[in-house]
Amino acid sequence: MPVNAPDHFVRQKTRRGGTMTLNSIIKETEEFEKEFGTIIKRGINIKVVGVGGAGCNSLQHIQKLGVKNVDTIAINTDCAHLKSVHARRKILLGGYLTAGNGAGGVPEVGEDAAELSRDALKTVFRGTNIAFIIAGMGGGTGTGAAPVVAEIAKEAGAIVISVATSPFRYERGRLQIARKGISMLRRFSDCMIVLDNNKLLDIAPNLSLEHAFGVMDQVIAEMISGLTDTLTLPSLINIDYADLKTVLTYAEGNMSTLLYGEGSEEEPEKIVEDTLGNPFLDVDYTGARSAIIHITGGPKLTLKNANTVIEGITSQFSDDANIIFGARILPEAEGSIRVMAIVVGVKSLVPLEAEGVYEIERVINLTQ
Repeated sequence: MPVNAPDHFVRQKTRRGGTMTLNSIIKETEEFEKEFGTIIKRGINIKVVGVGGAGCNSLQHIQKLGVKNVDTIAINTDCAHLKSVHARRKILLGGYLTAGNGAGGVPEVGEDAAELSRDALKTVFRGTNIAFIIAGMGGGTGTGAAPVVAEIAKEAGAIVISVATSPFRYERGRLQIARKGISMLRRFSDCMIVLDNNKLLDIAPNLSLEHAFGVMDQVIAEMISGLTDTLTLPSLINIDYADLKTVLTYAEGNMSTLLYGEGSEEEPEKIVEDTLGNPFLDVDYTGARSAIIHITGGPKLTLKNANTVIEGITSQFSDDANIIFGARILPEAEGSIRVMAIVVGVKSLVPLEAEGVYEIERVINLTQ
């Protein structure tokens, strides 16, 4: 549209006590499109990042499950494993330090490898709004590199949601390393989810190894898909990226987690149990300070059932908790209710090492 419209098209419009011509309206519109058009067309930039062997394995499985509207990035020090992973982008950390042969289970090597690749990682996270960082804790690359990757993503302005898996109980030495790594990763995460591998022994003891770990990856995929759908698809009651940032302003010094649950709309109480009772999460919701809760249901979803779900999930939250609620109606969801929630201010029931231990040991190792 031309900036200067012919005189016979010029109209006067009163606005805030003044007047605007059609030319000025056109100019204002063009300026708005110039300033915000790129943002509007781009939408929310969401990256799902697998760090280390376990993280990249989860990323691969998540891609097979078809999570949409995300960019996938595989990061590792092991060149052979990285080649086997399907991702939109791959980054081999460390270069000459590891020569593509992995970190040998040493977190300090994984950390140094990530630091050497800091410039490449900065480029990857430029313009990112949300970064999901997935890593197995207890080894070298996931434990050592994931906190550096999360830090770089956070410095780029992204909301960082980290998903860490902890080792089996028989991996005794790795358990201590994992706890220190989780503590470090929490520092650079707006939302931290810790999934315990030992729970697989209770949930899927007789499945093959591949299918058992697939159960864990399914949980991670549902969480990521639930949040991305909430933020990128239109809803009856919408939740947007700004709402997510508002809720996470309460996260400083507090632990946050992401929940997902679903069930029959005729049994909303069971949906609450399914959402809060995720068998992989050991958290206490008492006194939670804020939350985003989004539900998806069919055309016959009633206000009563929606209210029962929200009331049930927030029943143990703080009396002054800031709750942002959203809802979407989909014909294909007829008869069911799906819930996605980010809760800030939960307490972990998994024992974690005191913060700073990893750094102290690292200094000692470097000076020996």
